[in-house]
Amino acid sequence: MKRIAIVVGLVIAGPAVAGTISVPGEEPTIQAAIDVSTNGDEIVVGPGTYAEAIDFGGRAITIRSSDGAGVTTIDATDLDVSAVTCAGGEGPASILEGFTITGGTGTDWDDAPTGGGLLIVAGSPTIVDCTFSENLAVGAAIAVVGGGTPTITGCVITDNIGYGEGGGIYVLASAPTIDRCSFIGNGSTVNGAAITNNNADSAVTNCLFVSNITLYNGGAVANRSDSDASFANCTFFGNRSLGGDFGGGIFTTDSSDVTVANCVFRNNFGGSIVGPAVVTYSNVQGGFDGAGNIDTDPLFVGGGDYHLGFGSPCIDAGDNGAVPAGTTLDLDGNDRFTDDPCTSDSGLGSPPIVDMGALEVSGPFSLGDEDLDGVIDACDNCPMDHNPGQADCDGDNIGDLCAILQGLSGDCNENGIPDECDTDCNGNGVADECDVAEGTSPDCNENGVPDECDADCDGNGSPDECDIASDPAVDCNLDGVIDVCGAFFSFDSGDLSPIGFGAPHAVIVPNAPDATDLVTVTVTARADLDATGETILVRLNGTVLGILFADDGLPCDDVSGQLAISANPYNALLTGGDLEITLSTSPDVLTFECVNSTISVSIEYLADIPIVCVCPADLDGSDDVGFGDILAIIAAWGPCGVPCPEDLSGNGDVDFADILAVIGAWGVCP
Repeated sequence: MKRIAIVVGLVIAGPAVAGTISVPGEEPTIQAAIDVSTNGDEIVVGPGTYAEAIDFGGRAITIRSSDGAGVTTIDATDLDVSAVTCAGGEGPASILEGFTITGGTGTDWDDAPTGGGLLIVAGSPTIVDCTFSENLAVGAAIAVVGGGTPTITGCVITDNIGYGEGGGIYVLASAPTIDRCSFIGNGSTVNGAAITNNNADSAVTNCLFVSNITLYNGGAVANRSDSDASFANCTFFGNRSLGGDFGGGIFTTDSSDVTVANCVFRNNFGGSIVGPAVVTYSNVQGGFDGAGNIDTDPLFVGGGDYHLGFGSPCIDAGDNGAVPAGTTLDLDGNDRFTDDPCTSDSGLGSPPIVDMGALEVSGPFSLGDEDLDGVIDACDNCPMDHNPGQADCDGDNIGDLCAILQGLSGDCNENGIPDECDTDCNGNGVADECDVAEGTSPDCNENGVPDECDADCDGNGSPDECDIASDPAVDCNLDGVIDVCGAFFSFDSGDLSPIGFGAPHAVIVPNAPDATDLVTVTVTARADLDATGETILVRLNGTVLGILFADDGLPCDDVSGQLAISANPYNALLTGGDLEITLSTSPDVLTFECVNSTISVSIEYLADIPIVCVCPADLDGSDDVGFGDILAIIAAWGPCGVPCPEDLSGNGDVDFADILAVIGAWGVCP
């Protein structure tokens, strides 16, 4: 039997053609446009403030402003509801883009007003380039509850107040992706002024958290109740937890599993990170255990600019593997992976290495060398003028040569050092050498130091050296100290070797006199003092004076360091007249690390001891200066060898100058 199929009719239903609805051109309000839309439609909203609250109603539509969030606002003030609602199972094709959203006070959820600016219930919409400001609720800007995986990208969340928690975003049992967002100046009364994760798996990348404040946990972020949240390439600055040490940056409960990578934490009150977290390749103020972590000034540009400045330790210091797959842009929309040719890579991965923080150092970098000084232009602090040494005394990233040539700094003595960095002992803003040359400061002893900065122990306004030169009698013991100021005492141990393994050296200074002024102890060493913590401890008669070389980082070099103690406490240590100086190395200073390791100590000060005068013109030893000494001068007349006591003038010859010196000292020796 042959079967014959007869087709009576065939209707093929194709997909509806997506349309564009303009507001206010075609529809007066955004909600009116939503109500007449179908899946796939695009609603384009012109500039203006729209006093309404909107609900996507489960539609897979795009609602975008024509001219951006700066001029297009959804204002739900006095409506006592969420400004935007996505509670109909919206997916990624439900898109909200380019609005400022304000005035929302939330919709009742679990007996609390929730989602002031935007409430997402069991949905996964896409939110792009929106600003959420001055909303109030649990999750004042955005609340994501009841499951869902929304994407929130390029948003600014500022000046919202969380009723209880989540001044910025509150996430409950959901897993949003939050990328390239700024959280600034938000507050909450309990938890998480910027973000609260409650049993949530939020993934936060390339975000900036600044000046958010909470009364209790998490000045920026609070993670609680089994939250598995991740934070990559975020910057946390100036956030505050007023309740105490509850995490100015991030707070985490014991039940949560939180990872932090490639982030920067600075100036957060209440601690950078409080609670358990796996933290790697991050700059955490106060420190945090983990691979690649550092604790140092990130060198932000400053003035509210959180880009990394020249020489920042965060440049090329992150972990490429910690950047979520598919992430290519930083907070500014610049390339997330950019190599800085001026910085050595310290991070993990194949170049280019990602920076720490929300903002990548951006190129392009000039690889030429215009001034032929061996430093590429991108890294040259004076790219048009030859300066291979890259001197920059004030650290402003403008080379000293450029600062002088461009008139940014003076150089009165033409020594290539900007005046503000040159020696200026009297603090008058003029280099000492110029003070002397221009006559603004006298220099009686011609040592290049203005007289007012030279040693003047008797306080008469004239340097001691000049006092002695004009009247040698004021220094009868020839120790370079005016007699009325006391006598100079010094002691040098000479080399003590070897050193290391914590073994102490004890040096006895016999009959050490009382001091009348500051006591200076100088230690000179050659040892493996090349790491932080490798030290030499100095004691005086068992009392710790101080620690030297804790951070020098100088392997096997000859290094010197000084410690000082004032006269009264020093004199109190002198029991029985002798002084014992004990030098103890830390155990990790190893003798065999350096060839010919040595250590020595010296001490010097003005002392309360009798002055024994010297009478150099008494050449015949008669205790007075007279004709016998004139005859000694005549007998040695002419060029003088060494030693030559008859050369009283020190000019290398025995001549009339020395006869005059005898006459000047004529009489009984002091």
